[in-house]
Amino acid sequence: MKVFVHYKKQQLEGFLNRISALNEQYIARSFEFESLYLSLLEECQEFFQQIGDASNEVEMSRQRVYYETALKGVNPQTLEKLRVGKRENTWIAAFHTLSNVTGSLQQALTKVEQILEETNETLGQVVLSALQSKLLTEADLQLAGDIGRIESVWQMLMQQASLKLVERNIKLRITEHDIYILVDKIFTRIQ
Repeated sequence: MKVFVHYKKQQLEGFLNRISALNEQYIARSFEFESLYLSLLEECQEFFQQIGDASNEVEMSRQRVYYETALKGVNPQTLEKLRVGKRENTWIAAFHTLSNVTGSLQQALTKVEQILEETNETLGQVVLSALQSKLLTEADLQLAGDIGRIESVWQMLMQQASLKLVERNIKLRITEHDIYILVDKIFTRIQ
């Protein structure tokens, strides 16, 4: 199942915003940090499972296990049971896992943005080509903001045999709804 790419982007940006807030709580050594952080790790793991990204799902699980090991009074690197310094051990584990989770989320967001950017470029070329060959008119560009009408214009364009291969290539990367959103943005920019 292909997932709405704009949804992925929105979720990843939301997780990164929450990480920023957690960084502030980490610095302040807030008592709420632990529960908020565990909740975020669980949600990230569920999100990656939902979209079928097994490697990031496993990475989130790994970071969660590392942090929870520290919470149980065990040094996650040596697996020694600690008698003293348990709280400090927990903060060190939080720092390491926060850094790793942030990196994983940023990497996933970069991939999503790259897909959208490449597809947007391809769609822009399709729209400009359609304008040049009079398949699209200036009136069609005025449909920006009306996704339903953008969809019908896109479907009309895809009836052209010369664009079938381009459409298939685009659909390998993103969903139809992503296409309509990107085409709407293109129409808005070139009006």
